[in-house]
Formats: sequence, structure tokens, C-alpha cells
Amino acid sequence: MAEKMKEFDLEALCDGEGIPYQSDTKEVVFPAFWKGSFEKTVVLNKDTYCWQDRATNESGYIVDLIERTRSCSQHEAIHLINWLYSRPIQDVSEKYWEPIVPVPPNIRSRVIGPEIHKMGRGPDAEFTYFTIDGNTFARVGKWYRSNNEIISLPFTYCKHIITGRESWQCIEFPASVPLFGVQYLKDWRGPVAVVESEELCVAVNKGVGDCCLPLTWYGGIADIEKTDWSPLAGSEVEYKVITDSEEKGNEILRRIQEAIGNVKY
Repeated sequence: MAEKMKEFDLEALCDGEGIPYQSDTKEVVFPAFWKGSFEKTVVLNKDTYCWQDRATNESGYIVDLIERTRSCSQHEAIHLINWLYSRPIQDVSEKYWEPIVPVPPNIRSRVIGPEIHKMGRGPDAEFTYFTIDGNTFARVGKWYRSNNEIISLPFTYCKHIITGRESWQCIEFPASVPLFGVQYLKDWRGPVAVVESEELCVAVNKGVGDCCLPLTWYGGIADIEKTDWSPLAGSEVEYKVITDSEEKGNEILRRIQEAIGNVKY
């Protein structure tokens, strides 16, 4: 991450945008010309890529700066920086975002859209992961391609550790991700089916939800160990793994047992 940040040339960005500036080893200083000011009061930090207007105390991240200088949307600003400098601006900012788990109850859950990721459009499907107590943990967006490829991306509600700004960000989930559908387990007294995807989980719930509770985990087989299986550990819950092949099912079952220890099934 640090290497990517060093590669990102702030002076080149200012030159490319026609921004008059002064710079040293730590910061770039320029006027808030989008407000008609010619006094150099805006400071852009070279380490954090955050800016602050000393005259008004306004502050933000470099994407917000491009929004102001070009009067464009956040989505357009991210695309502009990626196109001009071939630098993953969202990756650069990732280390400064701290996940907020669980998500505060007053935050809208349906917030995934093209303005916060460079996919160019909103996802074809969105899935919310909850804690066992029913609080929002995070969300998953999925894009379905014509060649049957599925792109699955995690979205976590975060707080910027420097500016204090809060928003949904496309960054990896914190450790120990809850099972998808686990919020229903607390009051469930029947069998549980572990399936391979959120889509299948929703379909099983609609089809046989009265007699079987479907659960799944985020990611592939390699991500099983990153999942919080503790709600099943040491319980009397009977569960089975449903897959498209017995070999895969046995491998998933083995990894689950390794992750949670002694599970009755």
C-alpha cells in the first residue's frame, strides 16, 4: 500500500488539472480557485492524500478535491484519476478507513452504487450480512457477466481515521465474518443447510424455509476459516452441506469441522 502511495504523483495531478501550487517534501499548497480565491490556503498532505482549507476548515480526501476542481461527481473523479495516472485511488485510501461493526442502526443499508466503485454501474444483486443479534455487519455486491463470470465485492461501513468522514467503502471485511442468514438461527429449532452462495441461500429459504434454515459464508472454500462458525459450535443444531458434488461437499464439511471443532451433524 505504501509503495502505491509513493508512486502517486501529486505534483503531476496538479499540473494535469492546471492547479497553481507550491510544494515541499510533505505537502502541496494551492488556492481554492473553484471558489474564486487566489490565496494559497488549501494544503494537500503527501502521506495521507487528505486536504484542508485553512481559511474555512473544510477538509477531505483527494477524490473530494477533484470533485471541486472539476465540478464533477465522485464516480467521475475516481475514473479520471485512474484513467490519467493508472493508480487505484480506492486502494490508496483503503488503509485510512476503519470498519465500523456493527453498522449504526440509522445508516441506510442499500447504498452500494457506481459512485463508490469503479465498476461503472451498480451491482446486479446486493446481500446484507447480519450479526446473530440482527445488527447489520456489512454488505456484498455482485455483478453478473455475460460469460457467466460473477464478480463479488465486499462493502464495509467505515470511518476515515483522519477526516472523520463515514461512508460505505469497497474494502475487505474485518476478520471473523458472520454466516449469511445467521440472524435467524437464534430462534430456529430445525435442521440447517449450509449452501455455497447467497443466491442459493435465498432460493432455499423461499422454497423450503419452513423446514430448513439455509446458511452460507462469504467467499469460496478458502474463506471458510475466515468465517465465524461459533453459533454452530457445540450446539444441538443438525446441519448438512448441500453442493453440486459429493467430493466438494466432503471438502467443505472437513474445513467447517476444522474451523469450529466438534459439531453435531
